[in-house]
Amino acid sequence: MKPAAMAVCAFLTVMTLAAIAFFGRGTATLPVNVAQPVPETEIGPKVAKEGPQPKAVIPEVEYDFGKMEMGDEGSHVFIIKNEGEAPLEILARKEETTCSCTVGNVAGDGKLAPGQQTEVTLNWKIKLANPSFRHHAVIRTNDPGNRRIELTVVGKVENGLQLKPEGEWAMGQLKIGAPSEATGSIYSPLFDKFEITEVKTDLPTTQITWVPLTEEQLGERGAKSGYLLKATVSGDVPVGSYSDRVVLQTSLEKHKEVSFTIKATRPGPIDVIGRGWANESTALILGDFPAKDGKTAELSLFVRELEGDLELKSYETAHNAVEVALRKDDKYMGKGVQRYFLTVKVLPGLPADRQFKKSEKVILKLNHPLIPEYKFFVSYLSL
Repeated sequence: MKPAAMAVCAFLTVMTLAAIAFFGRGTATLPVNVAQPVPETEIGPKVAKEGPQPKAVIPEVEYDFGKMEMGDEGSHVFIIKNEGEAPLEILARKEETTCSCTVGNVAGDGKLAPGQQTEVTLNWKIKLANPSFRHHAVIRTNDPGNRRIELTVVGKVENGLQLKPEGEWAMGQLKIGAPSEATGSIYSPLFDKFEITEVKTDLPTTQITWVPLTEEQLGERGAKSGYLLKATVSGDVPVGSYSDRVVLQTSLEKHKEVSFTIKATRPGPIDVIGRGWANESTALILGDFPAKDGKTAELSLFVRELEGDLELKSYETAHNAVEVALRKDDKYMGKGVQRYFLTVKVLPGLPADRQFKKSEKVILKLNHPLIPEYKFFVSYLSL
């Protein structure tokens, strides 16, 4: 081989070896130190391999605390005994507890001598409005047969003072000329005793009385103490809707006041029902329609406290734009109640805005002894 060719071969050989060395570095396997997790059996105090051993005895590992309410703090003491032949080491780790855990006094060297016992106290606070709670702490020992001990407290979360019904008492239609009554209860599943110190109502026509719940009634509610409430509304309240707020003041520091609202309706001698009828404003709302067509609606009138038939003697209107007619429903068989149909007709004519304060006012002249005149409004927009 010529000298020049030999030189080229030598150069290529050197470059090939260099490339292998360079690119080979990326795939080289190097030793890597990876931390291995500590086995569960090795967490905690070390166990002696030979000789006498301790023996951890726990009379109780789970305790039912019963009922608590939001914000309450609880505490319970568990006992750990050493019935072995060697000192018992106890360790409570913060990362293995869902509450505050305190281990009681042990010997100066941190060990529980044979025959001795110590206390483990769990403290917790109710922070979540769950129906129940569960807290635990894990205790590690050097007892080979009891390396891991889980101490648990359980219980229920309830409102300390409960009102039934809560929020609103719906009494429906009030009686005419006689008191109407509704009953409920206020009770505590937590407190052995409490008192209702004062009752306030917005209206003088509402009265609230109470008597202690019987043992049977307490048992039905799962309560320790409580009262049966009775709300009485007098029979001479005005016709229409009835609403009164009741505030009960109690002797419980965390439940000074409990309130609810009484809702009812006082029917009059005449009740009106029908499409477009707004009872709170005694108005028939017809919306908009072509002025040239007019519009007709029909309402039902339920009449009480009347001997004989209801008669429409006459009627008055503010703008002479409405006609009314009354006829009896002879098929209606209500006890002490008669039914009539009231036809309301807006006459065809020029466009008119009869809405809100400009609504057409209608006054019915009747033969009813308690309500000789019945006034209502007709609200509409004829285009």
